[in-house]
Amino acid sequence: MCASLVVVAESSRARVFAMENPNNSLTELEDMIHPEGRAHMHDLTSDLPGRSFDRHGQGRHAMEVPVDVKEQEAIAFAERLADFINSKFSDGGTDRLYIAAAPHFLGHLRKKLGDEAKRHIVRQLNKNLVTMGEAEIRRHFF
Repeated sequence: MCASLVVVAESSRARVFAMENPNNSLTELEDMIHPEGRAHMHDLTSDLPGRSFDRHGQGRHAMEVPVDVKEQEAIAFAERLADFINSKFSDGGTDRLYIAAAPHFLGHLRKKLGDEAKRHIVRQLNKNLVTMGEAEIRRHFF
């Protein structure tokens, strides 16, 4: 159990820290890796979109992929991270949440967070701090 949860994330990695009070250092609880978030589009799809004939006539055209695969991967990772965060607030041992995430990923994460976790958000930063050290992450929040 911890008093605060500090989360830094982007579409391919998230780090979650615990902190008893703002004067203490951060303790890393989890370092989640999502390699699909870094993959190129062609590495995530098995082949090109199929081809189709027009209903009338001889025209052929490529069928479009309905949803961007990289976007699907970002959403899936945001859901995985949100599940982890939500679990920390469901037991009642955490009372503050600090989040810093790449702007686009932060939007996905917000949508997946449960009401209990959302109620405890103290600060959100639209910044990617995932590769920074513990001291620098602290400086951005406190």
